[in-house]
Amino acid sequence: MKQNQTAIITLVLAILGIVAKLMLIFPALTFNFNQWVMVLIYITSPFQLSLFEVQSLSDFDAGVLRNLNLFEGAILLLMLLSALFYGFSNKKEIRLIAFVLCVLFLNQLACFLMNSMATFFTLFAIQEQVFNFKIEMAVISIAKPLFFVWLSYRLLKPLVSQQAPQIKSTQYDTFELKEFVLPSGWVRLFHLWLDVILLLLIYSIYVFGFLKPFLQSLEQIIGARPTVLIYFVIAGFLYYAVSEWLFGATPAKMLTQTKVLDLEGNTPLIAAILGRTLYRRIPFNALSFLGNNGWHDKFSRTQVVYLENKGVKGRRYWWLPLIFGLIIIGSILGQQAFVEYEEAKEVSNAYQKEVASLENELKNLGSNQLLSFLSQEDEFDSEQLYFRIDHVTSDSVFGYYLPMEDTYWSSSYLLDRKDWLYKKSKPKIVAISRKNLMQAYPKSIEDKERRANGTILPELQSPQYLETIYTLGGANIKNAHTGGSYGSLLHLGFYNEGWPATITGITINKGNLQIEPKPMINAPIIFGSQYPDFMLSFENYEIGTAYEFTMEVTDSAGQVQHYLVTGTDIDKELIRKD
Repeated sequence: MKQNQTAIITLVLAILGIVAKLMLIFPALTFNFNQWVMVLIYITSPFQLSLFEVQSLSDFDAGVLRNLNLFEGAILLLMLLSALFYGFSNKKEIRLIAFVLCVLFLNQLACFLMNSMATFFTLFAIQEQVFNFKIEMAVISIAKPLFFVWLSYRLLKPLVSQQAPQIKSTQYDTFELKEFVLPSGWVRLFHLWLDVILLLLIYSIYVFGFLKPFLQSLEQIIGARPTVLIYFVIAGFLYYAVSEWLFGATPAKMLTQTKVLDLEGNTPLIAAILGRTLYRRIPFNALSFLGNNGWHDKFSRTQVVYLENKGVKGRRYWWLPLIFGLIIIGSILGQQAFVEYEEAKEVSNAYQKEVASLENELKNLGSNQLLSFLSQEDEFDSEQLYFRIDHVTSDSVFGYYLPMEDTYWSSSYLLDRKDWLYKKSKPKIVAISRKNLMQAYPKSIEDKERRANGTILPELQSPQYLETIYTLGGANIKNAHTGGSYGSLLHLGFYNEGWPATITGITINKGNLQIEPKPMINAPIIFGSQYPDFMLSFENYEIGTAYEFTMEVTDSAGQVQHYLVTGTDIDKELIRKD
C-alpha cells in the first residue's frame, strides 16, 4: 500500500479501537447495549490482549468481548502515536508503526487460528453443545481476525522491505573493511524481555480460555514442566518463526530497528529461522548474549544487525518508552479508580434498593412479622435484638422482645416454635411508634458505615437500628413421600416446616376413604425435632385407585390453610390452595 494510506489506515484503526474500548467502559454511549452492539465493538477492536483468565469462545457475546483491558488501551494509544509520528516525519519514522502493526498481525493470526479451532470442535467434536452455538458469531469470529491479518501484512511488508542494513566502514592502509553494525548485549536483552511480555499478552487469552482444559489434561499426563515447554515451543513458533520469516524481525526488533540476516547479509532461509526458534529453548540461552553472540544466532548461522535510521536520531526517541510507561501507569491508576467508583456506585444502588424495600415493608407490617435490630454501639454487630409484632395500628407497632437466649435461631422453624411457646407465657407488650421505626435505619451506605441513624426503643438505653424484617409464614406442610398401603389401610406421610399447627378438618373429594382414627381431627402436628413429620391413616382403600382430599390446617396464630392432596397408593402430590 502507499505510504499515505498506511498512516491514514493505522490512524483510523486506532481511533475505532479507542472508541470501542470507551463504549465498553461507558455502556451509556451505545444507547442500546445489546448483542449486536457487542459484535460491532468486537469487529472494530483491532487487538485481543490479556494476561488474565477469560471465558471460552462459546460464550462469544458475553465473555471474551468484555475482557478488553488496559493492555489493549495502552497499545491503542501507542498505535495512535505511531500513525502521527509516521505522518509528521514525512514517512521516515517507521519503528513505532512497524512495532504496532507486527503486534497486530501476530495477535490476529493467533485469534484466527484459535477461533477456527473453537468453531471446528464446537461443530464436530462437542455435539451436545451445538444447540448453544451461534453460526453467525462463528463466521464473524473467524472473518474479523483474518481480515486484520491480511490488512496488517499489507501495511507492514512495504515498511520493512525498504530498510537497508547499517554498515560501518573502517579504512586501513591497503583496504577498507565494511561490516554490519551489531546491537549490544543490553539491546538483545531488551529484545528478549519485550518479546516474552508480548508473547504472553498475545497467547495468554487462549491458554487461560479455550486451551485451558486441554493443557490441564496434558499436564496430568506428562507433567507441568513438559506442558509449559510444549506451550512455549508452539507459541514461540507462532511468534518468533512467523515474524522473523515474513518480516525479518520480531516486534521488539522493529522497535530498535534491527533485523535478522544470515552471515552473508541475506534473508535467512526458512530452515535457519526454524532453527533459531528451536535453539531458543536451550537452557540459559538468554545468558549467552553476555558474550559476543547468542547461541541461537551462532547455531543457526544468523545474526541480528542494525538497519539504517532515517527517522528520529539520538536519544530523543527513547523518551517514547518513558511516555508509554507513564501512559501504562496512568491507565492502571485510572482503571483502578474507575473500578472502585463503579463498585461503590453498585453497592450504593443496591443499598438504596434495600432501603426502598424496607420502607415498603414498614408501611405494611403485620402480626406475623419479626423485626431484627442491631445496637448502634455494638461495633461488631455481635448481638441481635428481635421484636415480635403482636398487632399494629396506624400510629404504632405493638409487640414484645424475644429473650436474648432465644434469638440465636433467626427465623427458622425453631425460632417460630420458641416464639409460639414464649407467646403462651403472655410476655409484656410494648409499643414502638411508626415514626421512630422510619428513623431506625441508615438512609445511605455512608450513613451505614458511620453507623448513623438509630432510635431508642422502649425499655432500652442504647440506640438501635433496624436490620431486617422477617415474615413468619405460619404452618408450611410438605409431602414427606413416605407411607404405605396394607390391605384396605392407606398411610400417607407429611411434615410441617413452619409454625406449630393442628389439623382441623379433612374433606374427601374422590374415593371411598375414611379417616382413621377419627380422633386425628384436631390432633397437633408439632412433634419431632426440626421438621416434625406426621402420618394420616385412611380405611376402605382399594389398592391402585385414585383419591383426592382437602386438608385444613390451623397454625398457632389462628391462620387457616388448605392443602389439596391427590394420588394413587403412596404416590401423591400436595398443593397449597390459599
